[in-house]
Amino acid sequence: MMRHRRLLAVALLYALPAVAADKKPPAADPATSYPAKDVHDAEKVAIAADVCDTDQKCPFFRIKYVENDLLPIRVIVTNNSDNLVSLDDARMQMMTSDNDKIPAAIEEEVNRRLFTYKSAKGTKIPLPGPLPPMTVHHPVDKKITQDFNDFGFPTTVVKPHTTVSGYLFYDIRGVKDPIDGSELYIRQVKTRAPQETENQELFAFQIALKKSYRSLKSEKP
Repeated sequence: MMRHRRLLAVALLYALPAVAADKKPPAADPATSYPAKDVHDAEKVAIAADVCDTDQKCPFFRIKYVENDLLPIRVIVTNNSDNLVSLDDARMQMMTSDNDKIPAAIEEEVNRRLFTYKSAKGTKIPLPGPLPPMTVHHPVDKKITQDFNDFGFPTTVVKPHTTVSGYLFYDIRGVKDPIDGSELYIRQVKTRAPQETENQELFAFQIALKKSYRSLKSEKP
């Protein structure tokens, strides 16, 4: 009987990630509708930033990134022109109040950070009766890969009159004011008209993150 209960506890534990995986972020609105944005009227391209400043604001992630000093930012790109927009060479950096440039973390960097913090900790599952808690270790790297696959940019090409969005992660360990004092600096976004053979680089986009953060704070009851 005790063995049966123990196996049931393990089964329930591994069922939890599957439930979390069913959660999805809200559909992205056009970039022009967000408080934190930079709109290039002449080029008809807008980019917005939506900050997850707490893990509760993005419950669909499988990992608590903010708790581990990784700031998820949803980047929304809206192309209102008749040309293709390419993000293949785009550089999306966080510029801090100290003028430090923080690039978006790649999957391997996120893995290293989370393994440093919690790789060996595991989850303790209470068992009935006198049995001691059971510790189960999670495949953290698999969850990170799933989050990158599910919530990253699905494509680097933004077709005319469409919106594309994805989440990027920034290492904010040691940054004294990661939101109010920082901006998202995006360069090397390129566009190409149907009759042209080469891409043309757009002017850089600069988005103050504090605008997104203040809008989130105003929504709290």
